[in-house]
Amino acid sequence: MQSDRRSPRAPGGLSFRASAFGSGGRAARCVGPASRGSSRRERERAVRLITVVMSRVIDADPDRVWKALTNPAEIAAWDARMLAPVDPSNDYPFSGGVRWRYQLGGVQLVMHDRPLEVVPGARLKRTIRLGTLRYDQTLSLSPVRDQPGQTNLGIKIVSPNWIPLVGDAVDRFSARELATRHIDETLGQIQAFFAPDGAR
Repeated sequence: MQSDRRSPRAPGGLSFRASAFGSGGRAARCVGPASRGSSRRERERAVRLITVVMSRVIDADPDRVWKALTNPAEIAAWDARMLAPVDPSNDYPFSGGVRWRYQLGGVQLVMHDRPLEVVPGARLKRTIRLGTLRYDQTLSLSPVRDQPGQTNLGIKIVSPNWIPLVGDAVDRFSARELATRHIDETLGQIQAFFAPDGAR
């Protein structure tokens, strides 16, 4: 996957500067030509989107993989970052959104997961909000031709190419690298879950 060489700077010549707030923490804020004298709507339109798509073959049929992707108990079993649902639902993804306790490095956050499109056994498109990070994620499942009991699982993330990040040390980073790492970890974990010696 080719990296986005423009990622350290936002489009339109924007750059990031950390500004102090509250109890001495730091927040990244957008500064530069497009932020001076521009409306909020114009600045939002100036943000370009990045798309990252990856896929892997999973050693299970699409219906079984779908269950692992949508059943909260199974999600918590294969995804080490998803600790537990804040408001459990037995009818996800048809019941609307769900909130998760989510482990991001050494920090626990609440992840908001809102389904936008559901095709059972084939496709789940949802909006994810995790702190200042917001993106659309699409999971696509299809049987592998001539290989019964296997599924091609694709994950697509569409995200702004810059994301404000709260923290003392980091005030800018590559959204493309973050999305690629997230997809790779997700695919790796579910692939391991369905491996012959996996937890399933």
